[in-house]
Amino acid sequence: MRFGKGMYHKYRAKKTIVDGQEFPSKLEGATFSDLKLLVSAGVYSNVRKQVPVTLMVPLTVKLDFVVFDNELQEDVYVEAKGVSTERWSIFKRQWKKSGPGRLRIYGGSYMKPKMAEEIIPKGEK
Repeated sequence: MRFGKGMYHKYRAKKTIVDGQEFPSKLEGATFSDLKLLVSAGVYSNVRKQVPVTLMVPLTVKLDFVVFDNELQEDVYVEAKGVSTERWSIFKRQWKKSGPGRLRIYGGSYMKPKMAEEIIPKGEK
């Protein structure tokens, strides 16, 4: 969050531009680049950004990406997470109970993002 000269985002995220699109963090931009490579390889298709998901009122989160997994033949939700907050922990627990599909959480450095966790909700294969 920028408030003026010398101020920074509370989690020290730095905005970045990848392929002409602005992202709020370098990790999210790097994750987008990785997803685009997987689209080129035919693993995924149809990358969508900032998709709102409501699991329970008032818990709505804009997930970074949704991709269509060509092997699973279903949407897969993707989140680049540098800092885990209490709200995010609550969201993950709720996702395990009633999420609309698989959630893949990318972490690590923006120089080498990697899938750190996959949550498959109850009732999913």
